[in-house]
Amino acid sequence: MDQDEQKDDTCLGWATLSLDYNFLRGATHKRQVCDMELYPAGSRQGQNLSPGTARVEISWEPSLVFNSASSARAMLWVMLRSPHILRVVGVSLLGTAFCCLFVAGTSRWLCRGPSLARCQIADVPGAGTCAYLSALTAFAAGSVHFLGSAGLFGVGWDDRPPTMVELAEADIEEESLGGQNSEDDQDERPSLRLSVHSSGAFPARMSWNVDILTNILPKMSSFPVRLFAWLVHLASTALAELALVLCWANTGRTTFLAEAAYLSLAAILCLIAAGVVFWHEGCVLRAQADKWKMREGADAGGRSTSRGNLLKDSTGGSAEINSPSLNLEEFAQRAQRQLQSNLAQPLIEAHHRLQGRLSLDNQNLREDLLRPLLDAGQRLQDHLDELNLPNLSQPLAEARQRIQEQLDSRQAMQEGGNSPRTRGRTLSLPPRWHSEELPRWMQPLFGITPLSEDEEEQQQQQQQQQQ
Repeated sequence: MDQDEQKDDTCLGWATLSLDYNFLRGATHKRQVCDMELYPAGSRQGQNLSPGTARVEISWEPSLVFNSASSARAMLWVMLRSPHILRVVGVSLLGTAFCCLFVAGTSRWLCRGPSLARCQIADVPGAGTCAYLSALTAFAAGSVHFLGSAGLFGVGWDDRPPTMVELAEADIEEESLGGQNSEDDQDERPSLRLSVHSSGAFPARMSWNVDILTNILPKMSSFPVRLFAWLVHLASTALAELALVLCWANTGRTTFLAEAAYLSLAAILCLIAAGVVFWHEGCVLRAQADKWKMREGADAGGRSTSRGNLLKDSTGGSAEINSPSLNLEEFAQRAQRQLQSNLAQPLIEAHHRLQGRLSLDNQNLREDLLRPLLDAGQRLQDHLDELNLPNLSQPLAEARQRIQEQLDSRQAMQEGGNSPRTRGRTLSLPPRWHSEELPRWMQPLFGITPLSEDEEEQQQQQQQQQQ
């Protein structure tokens, strides 16, 4: 609600809003806008003294309440499908087994007497040693799983996408494989730096730095690490069972199991439950691994990559070689192409629209330009039809025929006295020899081929010889 510019702490009015079940259901996980009418202070809702309205946005975020068995089952299903929750549960079970076995190693295994409060301790050789060894192996298995969950074994442990730190370390390793790094490159490597400065007790101030590289783990495959974790897990379970078997073998009529045996039994149950949880975690991770992992040889571009260009996990990788650097490069290229296509799509659509308009405008323009020409041609044809051109061309044809007859008669007169006779028939020269009798501009009208200059000179020489 807006107040005046002086921001006085005065009441602008009051309003009521009923938050019933239907309203809260409609406003769940989204904003619900409500316009309420304000009433002045001291008045009632029935009076028509409204100073204005107020707009309120309400969003309802319900808390996680298990009000039914179905919601509890849904929450349990979500927890069973989450690798992180399964990993935390498994490590917690291993830690519980370690504590139980460590306490059992210093506790009583067998007792003689009426009760645990008043009894004598019966010795069980080897039970305490088995409990201690089982506790150590359980601690080793839990440590491996904890370090793998913390990311110390790289992306190959839990099949997760690589982080930016791992990509940076892969680039540095690639440069180190290509040659020796300079001092500047070594300073840029990921490390833990300890800076030491001297205090005033020394005569001169001294300072130095201690660098520890973060990639201190040996380069090995994730399969041996997983195998080691499972082997120590099985060894811990077997040792705890061995301690319980030794305790049971030494029981008699006057002895009974003490607290160490029950702690060992609880540790065995925790170890078995942790094994089931880690097995289920592996199934969930294998189901999720295909969402981002690219196997060797499945590169769509078919390009070959060197060992330095492939990012393996920090434990050395496995048979399934990951290439996150190539994945990021392809992702960047796809994103660039997608961005270019998104930016160019409006321009392409505008170009098509403009081309369609231009084609339509050109068609209209051609119609506008051709229409007057067609009309003028039609009018000219009408005028020619009115002039009756066939009647005008008839005198020209008769004059041409008379000229042709005169030319033929003159040619016959010249050939009658000078041309030789062969087999009773007079040999006539081609018409092109008489083309000089007509002007050159009239010869094409009568189908006469004009003579060249050489032919004209030869014809003149023949005429002089005949004379």
